[in-house]
Amino acid sequence: QCEDLTDIQLDRDFAMGVGSLRKTLLHIYDAECFWQSNWQGVDAPFLTTPISTAISEMRELWRAMSAKKTAFLVNAGQDKLGIAVNVNFGNGPLEFRLSESILQLSVHGTLHRAQATNMIRSTGKSPKALDYVAWRRVIHN
Repeated sequence: QCEDLTDIQLDRDFAMGVGSLRKTLLHIYDAECFWQSNWQGVDAPFLTTPISTAISEMRELWRAMSAKKTAFLVNAGQDKLGIAVNVNFGNGPLEFRLSESILQLSVHGTLHRAQATNMIRSTGKSPKALDYVAWRRVIHN
């Protein structure tokens, strides 16, 4: 949906979220990667993908990350939802259950997808539906 936007449109600064549409999309991706690393038991820092990343490359990164997340969650199964996930956001360690971290990731992503939707609207485009079912179809097609 963003592939036909110009770099100027993608990098326009907004007074919401993490700034620009490109930064917001990258931030959502980076958060997904952060949590997945921690699910694997890796004490991972929150890494950031280069701001120069093209939308077409983001789409491929997102597809690979999404497939990896789906495989992990399918293999984890219901009995693993209570396992401890340890994270450190820079101000000390926190422990979440896997189920709580999945909820956190979902809520976090929804917040930033709503911000991205408003940023896309500012370009004059009509963004696709924000509903989870519609979003999942976009990611997996």
